[in-house]
Amino acid sequence: MGRGMAGRHHEIMVYRYSRLIGIAAVAFALLRLGRLLRPVESGPPWQMVLLAAFALGAVVTWLIVTYRYGTLTTLAANVIGFLLATIRIAAPGTARFGIVPTSETGAVLSEELAFAVELIRFGSAPVLPVRGLVLVIAAVFWALGALLVWGLATQKPGVALLPVLLFHLQLATIDRIPTPTSWLVFFLLLVAGALAAMVIDERRSGAGRLRTGSGSFKGRTALGAPGIFIVGLVTGSLFVGAVLGDFVPPSGVLEWRSRSGLGGGIYGGVSYNLFVSTVQSDLLALGDEPVFVAAVPENVDSSQLYWKLVTLETYDGTNWYPGNLPFTRPAGTEGWERPDFTYRGETQTIDQVIQIRSLRMNYLPALYSPTALASENTILSESFSVRQDGSLRFDARTFEGLTYTVQSEVPADTPAMLASTNGVFSRMFRNAASAGAFAGTAIRKSAEPRPAGIDALTELPGGLDGRIATLAQELVVNAETPYEQALLIEAFYRDRDVFAYSVDIDGGHTATNLSDWLFDPESPNYRTGYCEQFATGMAVMTRSLGLPTRVVLGFTPGETNEDGLVIVRQRNAHAWVEVWLDAHGWVRFDPTPRSDGINPSASGELAFDPGDFALPPDVSVEDAFADGFTPDGRDPRLELLDRINDAPFEGSLEPLPAAPGDQPLTVPSYLWLLVAVASAAVALPVYKLVRRRRRLRRLRDGEIAAAWEEIVDRLADLRSPIEADETPLEAARRSGVPLEPLAASYARAIYGPEGPLPTAVLERGTTGFTATEEALKERYPRSRRAAAWWSVRSLRFRRRS
Repeated sequence: MGRGMAGRHHEIMVYRYSRLIGIAAVAFALLRLGRLLRPVESGPPWQMVLLAAFALGAVVTWLIVTYRYGTLTTLAANVIGFLLATIRIAAPGTARFGIVPTSETGAVLSEELAFAVELIRFGSAPVLPVRGLVLVIAAVFWALGALLVWGLATQKPGVALLPVLLFHLQLATIDRIPTPTSWLVFFLLLVAGALAAMVIDERRSGAGRLRTGSGSFKGRTALGAPGIFIVGLVTGSLFVGAVLGDFVPPSGVLEWRSRSGLGGGIYGGVSYNLFVSTVQSDLLALGDEPVFVAAVPENVDSSQLYWKLVTLETYDGTNWYPGNLPFTRPAGTEGWERPDFTYRGETQTIDQVIQIRSLRMNYLPALYSPTALASENTILSESFSVRQDGSLRFDARTFEGLTYTVQSEVPADTPAMLASTNGVFSRMFRNAASAGAFAGTAIRKSAEPRPAGIDALTELPGGLDGRIATLAQELVVNAETPYEQALLIEAFYRDRDVFAYSVDIDGGHTATNLSDWLFDPESPNYRTGYCEQFATGMAVMTRSLGLPTRVVLGFTPGETNEDGLVIVRQRNAHAWVEVWLDAHGWVRFDPTPRSDGINPSASGELAFDPGDFALPPDVSVEDAFADGFTPDGRDPRLELLDRINDAPFEGSLEPLPAAPGDQPLTVPSYLWLLVAVASAAVALPVYKLVRRRRRLRRLRDGEIAAAWEEIVDRLADLRSPIEADETPLEAARRSGVPLEPLAASYARAIYGPEGPLPTAVLERGTTGFTATEEALKERYPRSRRAAAWWSVRSLRFRRRS
């Protein structure tokens, strides 16, 4: 046995380069997982759990193979070890002494694994590293550690290296975030290193082996099947990725996971890219298919409700896209929106019950700003997170029938409130009031300090055409406050004599940048476009004035049907602008000049055109009238926004049934009892089989006692045990089977002189052992011999002398 231990240890040491490549590949897979799993909020990092699983799998396997136990023993030891680790990972609070399961353990494991299965089927990375999901991945890392050691110990480097390379390719397929070229280069280096390590280590391991007649080693020195498989794997993967990448489902796995990561059997739907620019047309969707439906309290004016998905804070000169804002899991009323971004003016509490129809996103539509969310869907209620801008992120993609309730604090400041500074209207609104075009009461509210770091939302890239800032300055030259400035920029874009809203654009929108679209009459679709172009134009202009600005992706107010439900359709997909006003917070402006009235603007709540009353300080309304100026003559809007009742919505929407055959997978708690019973039933014969293989190995090494122990236990399980007061020869004569040669050899071994048995005695005992086994097969029927595998008699009765 000592020689066996040294031999296995030697093989692992010989495969030095393969061992290093395997460890590097595991580390690279762990790095890739960092793009698929979010950081933990409390407790040990999931990276530590996975590394511990890998190390334990390697150590357990190394100990087993070092002592020359067989494959079944190695497998059984790893299974038992991981089952103990399972309780520690997924249900530590339910076990006695940390490892002994209780009646609660099965139910907790069932719930955690069911949640993990839902994440694996429908999740959209990066997802929350819940215990069940970490447990599933830990099982993979445990197996990778075990295979690495077992493959090297048994001179099978392909078994050691192929699984981790395949695992990394699977992770790369699931990871839909664009991968740096350096990652691909490093993976190719790993593959090349694996091939080189296999060749070098195989040649080194040939030292000391038998040579053939030609003088070459019997050991393998070429790539062989594993190497050829690795080359084919990488070549095929690169080909598939380059040629067939568009046909690979976003889930990246087999058909048991719905295409695009969607649940409910839905394979269609609509989703939107999270960026906006003058050359983008992703929101150009005029379909009438409902994206989602919502129920709000009856006293809420649904025609003013904008539904938010996410905000875009960063502009690179072409695109607006989400900035690098953190996500958090809210705790009670904390963690919903960045505290200093919370709206500072009047708000109204609005409850919404939202049910998804055709929307397929990992952001949830809701009114700004959410303060509570609830859902009967486990994956939603336990894994959603909130971005600092108040956006709701889902760890999967929305699917038809997904229903949830949101409570939001919706900004409710009226134009009179927004136009007030210390109890006085700004100049534009004073002018409008003098002309009878505006009525209201100014409020006393002063500006508050700006949030830290908000000036970053005034940044614009270098090289921006200076004419854009110059035009913005000309438009707001007579404005007195940031609110007036934003109103004038919005009114400029909504002027249908200057801009045209059109969805029928020949050849697509091909203006290369904002300045061409604004200033070059020869550019394609000059000053003609849809929401993305107008939102981009206004946001860049307001930032050029030093106003913190962000673009918002979401939906305009839907239509209310006869049942009082708000229907939001594909044609409601929209982009608008929010400008930070120090005394209030983020205020919505919508510069798109749509003629269908589907997007009410801030200035639309006014009874006048802001440009009509943005007069220079030295020009009065009377002087303006004397020069021929006349306001637009519309009746002033005298009423403030209706105050909203805070009573929560008491109705609900019936969720759609899941499609047949695509019900969420669950693991009933009673199944764990069945698994435990089945495991116990399998464990006993597996143990006996492993015990027999170990004894046969000892017999081949010259230990005749191993054969005697096997026969004694076999007879005990067959209910023909050897009596305690019998000598080996007495027992052999009474057994009725040709056991005497084995009994004589065994007696010689334990009662005879010390030292190895003579070869003739050992061969006679081995022959007797074989003859006895054949006789037992003939003597006992197959059913009784099968039942003996589950007998426990040999575990408590063993004749040693």
